[in-house]
Amino acid sequence: MKSTLKILFADDDLKYSLVLKRFLEREGYEVTYTGNGTMALKQFPVVKPDLVLLDINMPGLNGFEVAEKIREQDRHVLIFFLSDRSDKNDRLKGFSLRGNDYLAKPFYPEELIARIKDRFEIGVHENVQEESFHFGNTTFNYTTNEIRTGNNKVDHFPPSGSSANPGDKPESGGGS
Repeated sequence: MKSTLKILFADDDLKYSLVLKRFLEREGYEVTYTGNGTMALKQFPVVKPDLVLLDINMPGLNGFEVAEKIREQDRHVLIFFLSDRSDKNDRLKGFSLRGNDYLAKPFYPEELIARIKDRFEIGVHENVQEESFHFGNTTFNYTTNEIRTGNNKVDHFPPSGSSANPGDKPESGGGS
């Protein structure tokens, strides 16, 4: 059974937001709407969304502030900024906060749906098999970032782009 994609959507433009919320729900997504950044941050641990859609200009906490606080709690949830602020510096700031996409308003709802489907098609609809590479008696598992040697020693390496310090040593442990 396919699980429903959960979306937390925060935007202070009520009329626009309700139209977009209905459009997303017609696509089968479970959408929780909040009208400001403070409420979005409170709802985040309750909803446990797969995707967060954030306007930038909101009362209370703005979208950038919400994204920053969400990233402190969850490094993996996808964040899309939906904003009428379309200049280069705003877009770059969104990506520097580890936002995964940035759509400038106005946009077609179908474009947002296409971007959501692109990001979640593999994760939601298909089972991805582990990807492993074998070199003699050594195996590198790309999915889990583990290296196993003939004596079952396992080394874990942080995924590329993680915030681990270059001087950190990988974890080592015995095989199972």
